[in-house]
Order: sequence, then C-alpha cells, then structure tokens
Amino acid sequence: IEHQALVLGYVASVETTIDDQVAAARAWAQIVSILKPIENVGWLVATALSGLSTSYLVMDNIPDALDAANRCLEIHEPQVDRFIWWHTASLELAPVFAAAKLPDKAMSLLLDGVLRMRGIAVPYVESHLVCMAGVSAFFSGKPRAAARLLAASRNLANAVVGNSYLT
Repeated sequence: IEHQALVLGYVASVETTIDDQVAAARAWAQIVSILKPIENVGWLVATALSGLSTSYLVMDNIPDALDAANRCLEIHEPQVDRFIWWHTASLELAPVFAAAKLPDKAMSLLLDGVLRMRGIAVPYVESHLVCMAGVSAFFSGKPRAAARLLAASRNLANAVVGNSYLT
C-alpha cells in the first residue's frame, strides 16, 4: 500500500505542477484515505495533507485547505521528524493560514520554516531559491502563487536528493 501511495504522490505532484488542482486534490485525499489504518507512514500522510492543503488553497477552498493544514501540523511521529521536507513544511502551509485570515499563525510558520530552511539550504540550493520565491510571493500578497511555489520547492528538494525522503 505504501508503494501505491508513493505513486499517487507522484501523480499528485505532477497534477499540482500542471495546475490541475482537482486531480491533485483527489490523489492527495486518496493517499490519506488508504494510509489512515497503517502505522509508520506518518511522513506520507503529512506529505499528502500538505499537498491537499495546497491544492484546496489554489482552488480557493479555504475551509478544507485550513483543515488539511491543521491535520498536517498535528502529526508528531519520530519518523516524520526525520523526513527532510518536514523541517520546512511550515513554509508550504503558511499561505493557507494567511488566506484564512490567521496572519499571526502564518507569520509564525514562515519564520520557523525560514530558520529551518537555512539549516538545509546548501545541499538543496535549487529548492531554497524556489522556496524564497514562494516566501516573496506570500509577502507580495499572493498566497496562492506562494502555495504553488512552496509545493514546487518540496518537490524539487525530493528530486535533488534522488527521492530519498529520509535523512
């Protein structure tokens, strides 16, 4: 089932990149659905919830985007903490909280994510640059563009490390 979820994650990432958010959201939601009863896959669920949140935000479905973002942030498992992307997840989720008119939470997540990104930026320069473009879009009042750029940053980081999801 984990391999099925990984394939669905790649499908969702492609759909996000080509801007078919309905298809992306469907794939992200399917990952969450099939992995719920399985233990030790928190990192896959966190990735799917973050992607789902981004897709909903780009579709202007703020309530569902906020629900997915909050569920993502509630995941606390040792395996998730070892997941490279998780250390910058707050950057990808911040635009959702901004769009939901929760600027303090968005700013807190941005600051946390930027500090964490600095710690891993050198080996992931390309991802870092796309991430900073996303942060810039966020501060320019474009939360949906920020969400797409920050999701792309995560996907690029995964590509840079040869799809190695764990440190």
